[in-house]
Amino acid sequence: MKVHVSGSTKKLTGNQPVVEASAATLDELINRLDARFPGFGQRLCDSEGHINCFVHIFVNGVDVRDLQGLQTPLGDTDELRIVPAMAGG
Repeated sequence: MKVHVSGSTKKLTGNQPVVEASAATLDELINRLDARFPGFGQRLCDSEGHINCFVHIFVNGVDVRDLQGLQTPLGDTDELRIVPAMAGG
């Protein structure tokens, strides 16, 4: 599947805006990406294993919080977007 990353998360992938990966669930995908790009999982999830409130993850345009969170099933043709919340003033 294609994983689109943006903002500060893109720095973790060596500034690659899209990376290829496969996994059965979002949790598994994050673990696999963290193995390839150290710090990736920590950027997305808090110490209790929940998606950080300042990170938005979409599978095929739907926020995973409206699906099954980290247990959201994934398929090879899915598109995943990781968008850190913007802040500033």
